[in-house]
Amino acid sequence: MNDGGMAIRRARLYDLAVRALLGRHEDELRRRSVALAELRPQDVVLGVGCGTGALALTASARITSGSVTGLDLS
Repeated sequence: MNDGGMAIRRARLYDLAVRALLGRHEDELRRRSVALAELRPQDVVLGVGCGTGALALTASARITSGSVTGLDLS
């Protein structure tokens, strides 16, 4: 599907919108979300529809011998 790059431009705006809405709570929300998943260092994580991958990057801090992969249209 060719959307003329709109998906990529929207992805860039997404992080800005989240930052504007959540402010200083953004990082804490991601850390809590990852904690609820109870990830172990050897886990393999697939994030489908992960947007810009910010949550996947947070999860990757806990995964040392496994892997984290993010997949998104943008």
